[in-house]
Amino acid sequence: MRLFHVMATGAIALTLLSGCTRKSADDTEIANFVIDETIKTASRSYVATGTDLGDTIYASVSASLTWPEKLGDASLSVLQDSIKAALFGKYGAIKGIDKAIKAYVADVSAIGDSTFRPVDSIPPTEAGEMAWYLQAVGKITDLNEQYVTYQASISSYAGGAHPMTAIYSFSYDLDKAMVLTAENMFVKGSEGALLKIVRESLARQYSTTVDKLDEAGFWPENLNYLGDVYLSDGMVMFHYGPYAIAPYSMGDIDIAVWNEEITDYLAPSVIELLQR
Repeated sequence: MRLFHVMATGAIALTLLSGCTRKSADDTEIANFVIDETIKTASRSYVATGTDLGDTIYASVSASLTWPEKLGDASLSVLQDSIKAALFGKYGAIKGIDKAIKAYVADVSAIGDSTFRPVDSIPPTEAGEMAWYLQAVGKITDLNEQYVTYQASISSYAGGAHPMTAIYSFSYDLDKAMVLTAENMFVKGSEGALLKIVRESLARQYSTTVDKLDEAGFWPENLNYLGDVYLSDGMVMFHYGPYAIAPYSMGDIDIAVWNEEITDYLAPSVIELLQR
């Protein structure tokens, strides 16, 4: 397993003015938000011979993620547990991130059966061939002193027409040490009104109208739930994966909603979070 340690300090310089008198540079106050992250990577290679699909099939299971060690003075245990669960499924319950990663890459069952055995490396494939793989990637996509947004991506290929990728993004309130979800972000009973706004926002984003979403390639009848909700650049986002509300060819769809459109439906704690 390879580890890269990253230390960063976010500094906000505040120039204090008193009347018309500018204070000297020595009087400038600096607010520090200390960030400590570790980049963790690990992988294992496998081979199966004499299978029904061919003489030899190679596969790899890998993980690459940014692991938050410190974000200001926030408690990160709930965030860290959520990252492990999103990336590693049942192995996310293992105590300790390194042990969870090792257990994850040691299991090839998600893309192959017991005929696969470990090998040191995968040889170069011939033109048109692709080794099977299962890959977990985690990264921070948005971070400030109020919240952090994390993206977990699971990609796999086990033969077939194309790889499959599932992306899950979630935001974490650093002050309350709480993962934000549709259940705690919105006022109870507001789902119907929110879905109407999400449909309108989707149409606006793709330069069409709600009644012509199907002509634009979407399946509007499937847009009957809020998807994965997260924050990005101070806006509320709604994520839908491939095949959820549109064909695979349209990829992942992230719908941005203007805050003023949904203020009436946001929980007070979320309004406070976005206004800090």
